[in-house]
Amino acid sequence: MDKSEIPPFHLQSLVTFQQQEDNPNPTDTSPAPNLRTSASAPQNASRAFISGSASARGLASLTSATPQAQEKVEIRCAEAFECNLYIGCSDGTLLWYTLNETDNNANPYILQERYTVPSRKAVSRIALIPRLSKALVLSDGTLYFFLLPSLEPIPIALINHIRGVLTFALDDADVFAHPEDADATGLCVLTRRGVGLWSLRERLLPIKEVPLPYCGLVAKRYSEHMFIASDSLYHFVDLSSSQSTEFAPIPAIEAQIGNTIIPPRPSIIIVAQHEFLVALDGGAGAMGLFLKNGDPVRGTLEWEFLPRALAVDWPYVAALLPNGTIVVHSIETLKVVQVVDVPASLGARTMSSSMDGLYAPSSSNNRNLEMAPFRLIPPMLEAPADTEEDPAATQNRSGATPPPSLPPKLAKIVPPAYTRTHLLLVGSSGVSGLLPQTLSARCEALLAEHKTDQALELVAAADRRIPDMRVELEMQYIRQKVALGWLAETKFKRAGEELYQGRMDPRLLIRLWPEFRGGLIGEGDKIDVFAGVEEQLDKLVSVEKIVMDHLVKNYAPYLKPDVEHAPGGKLKDGLAGDAKQMLRTYLEGVRRERTVWSRVLGSDMPTVERLVDTVMAKLMIQTLTDIPNTWPVSRFLIRSFRHVVHERHEAMILNGISCSQNLEVSERLWELQRTEGAVIEEAADGDEPGGTIDYTEKAGVPWTEKPDGSDDILDIHLDHEDRGLL
Repeated sequence: MDKSEIPPFHLQSLVTFQQQEDNPNPTDTSPAPNLRTSASAPQNASRAFISGSASARGLASLTSATPQAQEKVEIRCAEAFECNLYIGCSDGTLLWYTLNETDNNANPYILQERYTVPSRKAVSRIALIPRLSKALVLSDGTLYFFLLPSLEPIPIALINHIRGVLTFALDDADVFAHPEDADATGLCVLTRRGVGLWSLRERLLPIKEVPLPYCGLVAKRYSEHMFIASDSLYHFVDLSSSQSTEFAPIPAIEAQIGNTIIPPRPSIIIVAQHEFLVALDGGAGAMGLFLKNGDPVRGTLEWEFLPRALAVDWPYVAALLPNGTIVVHSIETLKVVQVVDVPASLGARTMSSSMDGLYAPSSSNNRNLEMAPFRLIPPMLEAPADTEEDPAATQNRSGATPPPSLPPKLAKIVPPAYTRTHLLLVGSSGVSGLLPQTLSARCEALLAEHKTDQALELVAAADRRIPDMRVELEMQYIRQKVALGWLAETKFKRAGEELYQGRMDPRLLIRLWPEFRGGLIGEGDKIDVFAGVEEQLDKLVSVEKIVMDHLVKNYAPYLKPDVEHAPGGKLKDGLAGDAKQMLRTYLEGVRRERTVWSRVLGSDMPTVERLVDTVMAKLMIQTLTDIPNTWPVSRFLIRSFRHVVHERHEAMILNGISCSQNLEVSERLWELQRTEGAVIEEAADGDEPGGTIDYTEKAGVPWTEKPDGSDDILDIHLDHEDRGLL
């Protein structure tokens, strides 16, 4: 095992046996709408179901005051989907827990219902089919059918119990193919006569029976193929031809751990489409063999002991070994990536895989993902004296009253983080989960070791898997964290690309250019940012300071008399130009993908849109003097021309066009002025180096329409000597 690799899982307790005596009728079980996805709300836990004997007896054996000696009740199996956890006990009791989403300090799961099967014998197996809202429970050779999520027994008039059952297997092809609209699934029931094939719908329909000369104890099915373990052999069964072939002997070596002798147990799981994994004797230890259509593929896994149970969470296989450890292999590399020590108090018995997964509150919640208010302009920085403000932003502000002082920064209260585990560890005294390490935790560990590229590779891999909302936030956070570090190192191009993918609010970039933001960003304006990047943002005051700090750090000894007054200043100007190009590319992307950014910014989108258009207009003015006469006007410039915040910016654009002597652009923009009815209310300040020009009269765009539909030549008249826009 490579110790430098980040372990993919951590073991976390979910339910302990003592919780079974909790009050099954909680006072507050209101779910968070974004997590509970069950088809119906939890049923009233005080309702009793009748099935041969009153279920009100429930866990009587757990709390009975009778003096007789009673057998200790243990957990035998567990299965889960989404927010629901189902546990089967040794006395025939079924327990239904749901995720506690209301009290973060209480037990993570709330007992909603308990039910006792008629035989009152141990529950040996539970299987869930959420898309059909059905659960199958095997106890003392009888297969029972229930409704999900409430564990209400299905009336025998619809589906009768099946007796004489050794084990059963669902068709995992239905699970891997995700046929959400399918109204049936395949069911194989193994009895002493052979395998009975059924189609489970609203009713249970028989298909055919395949006779077998042996008794199956463990079975897995994918489409028309099955692997079955008898008392001594693994068998490969082709259901289409009803043929069974002996494959390999089941290991007979007992494991001795201390003074305990643990008998061998066959293990079969399905890891991918048409692909099985079986545990075999490996000589000194045990090995796992991957099989597709009965033929070996990939390679083999190796264990010190024969596993007691196998479970899969792609691309990992977890094996519970008799020595109290869980060994996790990568299916892709066949290498051990993690070894987890299991507490002896759990009494680990088996493991199970849940394709739908169980939501669990993660103890490794990354607080850096919480949102905190961030002040866009630090208090020590003052906005330029010549500023322009958004009228909508100044309606509620008095010019005579300074903005109030800011309270101390406090992180917003957010719901606890939930992660989805696909691996359950079942013990006699509780159920634990192998929870995947969060993407942000794994990436931050890599960043701490300066493995930036590896962290971004993890983010890219998560992006390809169509992440859920939580993972999307983690991806955005890591990209922003990496990019802000690059920004401080003046790696502007790469920083801009990652910041854009990380969907960082454009205002956090624009604030770094006081000459562009003007008064459009107020001193009291705040937006929410990830708490984990707040400190980085605090250190980034302006692009000019970023560039100077970089030059002082790396070039100060070589530039005379100092960095700021070094002759030429080409390096400084070059870095400033790279930063400006990054900003322009970023803002162009915001305008181009307006729909995407509307989802990111929500109700702030109109404000940001005005700010982006105005800043883009200023950016384009600075480049107009270098534009050749053949340069066509861009759609973006036309849009910016129409959406800038103030008329003074229109004058700035037209003045810039005039300086460029680009008549084609000028004529098209005059056309836009006419069709949109825009009027220049005032000329821009500072449009001559070294001073300002005060126009005493407003400028307009007069034109007359001729009878033939053509227009007179457009002209501008200004009361200022030697000044004209055309």
